[in-house]
Amino acid sequence: MRVPFGLAQIGKAFRNEITPGQFLYRMREFEQMEIEYFVPADPDTAAQFFDKWKERSMTYRTQVIGISAEHLRFKDHEKLAHYAASATDVEFQYPRGWGEIQGVHNRTNFDLKQHQEYSKKDMQYNDPKTGERYIPRCVEASFGLGRTVMVAMLEFYDEELVKEGDTRVVVRFPFALAPVKYAVFPLMEKDEQMMQMAKEITMDLKKQ
Repeated sequence: MRVPFGLAQIGKAFRNEITPGQFLYRMREFEQMEIEYFVPADPDTAAQFFDKWKERSMTYRTQVIGISAEHLRFKDHEKLAHYAASATDVEFQYPRGWGEIQGVHNRTNFDLKQHQEYSKKDMQYNDPKTGERYIPRCVEASFGLGRTVMVAMLEFYDEELVKEGDTRVVVRFPFALAPVKYAVFPLMEKDEQMMQMAKEITMDLKKQ
């Protein structure tokens, strides 16, 4: 792989929460997704990639998932961890107020330096074009799967008025998220011509 490149993973995460609660926000065990994106060693270049990942995170949520931009915002960290050059949270406006759904962090080259120090394994990257050797920096996008699903449910949940005094629950998922993309319902099961037409439409859809 050539820098820049990324690795994605999903799995169990564990935290030593003293007082778990707040539903999905203080859990000792949860499903976490991460992208570790390795970039050149130059701090300015890493900062540019950090800004790109911020932009991509917002574009993904608004244009792909379909969350209203009014329900999202960035909240930059005022106090940075010792390993971070910059960090921000993507927050969603829950019914109870604003809360984090994703973190984007410029982790510098701290992780790979630590790994190199304690594993005694060389973590330097050899650039095939320039011949330069360096320890890459890392921009990390991290988010909880449970929170992401909950945000989608909150955003697309609706109660539709069928007739006066009668409502039904509708979840208006965008096409990209809809668990069922199409449904073909012939109006009369005994109408063989209609059944045949329904089967042909279904087969055409399956090709896509």
